[in-house]
Amino acid sequence: MQLKFLGTAAAEGWPAIFCQCEACKTARQRGGRNIRTRSQSIVDRRLLIDMPADTYMHVLQNNLDFSKVEHVLVTHSHPDHLYPEEFLLRRTDFVHLMDSVPKLYIYGNQAVTEQLKKAMAACDAPDSTLAGVLEPVEVALFTPFRAGEYTVTALACDHMAGLETAHIYLIEKDGKTLLYAHDTGELLEATWEYLAGRHLDAVSFDCTFVAKDCKRGHMGLPNAVFMKERMLEQGIADRKTCFAVNHFSHNGGMCYEEFAPLAEKHGFTVSYDGLEIEF
Repeated sequence: MQLKFLGTAAAEGWPAIFCQCEACKTARQRGGRNIRTRSQSIVDRRLLIDMPADTYMHVLQNNLDFSKVEHVLVTHSHPDHLYPEEFLLRRTDFVHLMDSVPKLYIYGNQAVTEQLKKAMAACDAPDSTLAGVLEPVEVALFTPFRAGEYTVTALACDHMAGLETAHIYLIEKDGKTLLYAHDTGELLEATWEYLAGRHLDAVSFDCTFVAKDCKRGHMGLPNAVFMKERMLEQGIADRKTCFAVNHFSHNGGMCYEEFAPLAEKHGFTVSYDGLEIEF
C-alpha cells in the first residue's frame, strides 16, 4: 500500500496567508519542504482522503488523474478538509466524456453528507446534472464498509467535541492496515478498544502543534510519542510499523529542518507535501 501526502498543513497553510510570524517568514525564505498546503492524502493514487480548496494544485503538482478516483473519505466538515464546491465541478457541463468517468462515492459523517447534499441541490439543473456522478454516503463509527478494494472503518476521535462526530480512518487492503489519525487529540478509549488485537503497518498522526504538547482536539510530538509507545506496548504496532506525523500549523513554531531531526529520534517520519511512503 502507498500513502502519498498531497498537503500537510493545518487550515491556515504554512506560511499562513496573512501571517508575518518568524515561522512563516522562515518558510517563505527557505521554501521546499517548509511550504505546506492544506491537508489531503491519497492511497495508491485511487482512494482520496479529504477535499480542501488546494485540491486542484495538488492534482497538478502530483500529476494525478482524479477521473479515476471513485472513493473519497472525508474526516469532518471543517473547510480545510471539505470544500464542497470542488466536488460540484463533476457536473456534466464541466466534465466531458462522462461515460468514462465513474461515480464518485464520498464517505463521511452526518455533517459532511448534509453539506454535500445541500451544495448539490443548490447547483443542480436539468441541463447540468450531478445525478449518477456524486454519491454522498453517511458512515457510522466502528462499522467497516467497502470502498472499492479497501475495507474502511471510521473511528472515534477527539475533534469538534459537541459539534459533530469527526472521523479518523482505519484502511485495510491485501493484509496491510493504515491508521490515518488526524484531526484528533490523543485517541479516545473506545478507539483503543477497537484497535486491540489488530496490527497496524502504518500510522499517520496529527501533529498540528509540532513539538508542543496538545492533548485535546489536535496533537503535538509529545502526544504522538505517547500514542506510539502505547501501541507498541499493546502489540497494535511493532518496530516494523511506519510512523509519520502530519497536519502542521505555524503555531508550532519549528520549520522542517529543525523539527525533522527531533521527530526522527523518536522514530517518526515528518511528512511534507509530495512525500510517499510504502508499507
